[in-house]
Amino acid sequence: GEKQYLNAAIAKEAALLLNQYGFSIDSSAITKGLKNAFIPYRFEKLDTTPTLIFDGSHNVAAISVLKQNLIDYFPNVKKTFIISVLKDKDFFNMCKEILPLAEDIILVEASNERAMPKADLFKCARHFSNACQLAYDYETAVNMAFAFDNEIIVVFGTFSYLCEMKSIFLEKMNFD
Repeated sequence: GEKQYLNAAIAKEAALLLNQYGFSIDSSAITKGLKNAFIPYRFEKLDTTPTLIFDGSHNVAAISVLKQNLIDYFPNVKKTFIISVLKDKDFFNMCKEILPLAEDIILVEASNERAMPKADLFKCARHFSNACQLAYDYETAVNMAFAFDNEIIVVFGTFSYLCEMKSIFLEKMNFD
């Protein structure tokens, strides 16, 4: 997403500054590093059908960035959201910010002792959308997302569930 351009510029400037303190980092190494940089679960897009996006947006500031990326890169595209957050997050304002972009919303409780219970997820999200449904586990959430048949599935929230969700999606889509 757009935020990564700022992050890349900061990383480049930091590398250049290190040269002033005795390090030897040439511009080709900086270019190569930036070209090959990859941050898992930061607007990670998989070119599948449907398109899958995994994002570790777990606070209001990150949700604002995710929202803008979805608006910029996928305008007028029907979206399914799968969401799980930890109970210490401002889920109310996260929902207020991003839920209007989704046609369908699936809420699932993370396998984490700090997870927000699914009943609380549902109660909060329903303030902003009637398109909310609960999934009782990750696999059910994935199956529900495919059943909605939207063009994009965006899986976001706590990092603690994204890896497993991605694995389930890829397995169901017969990817290695």
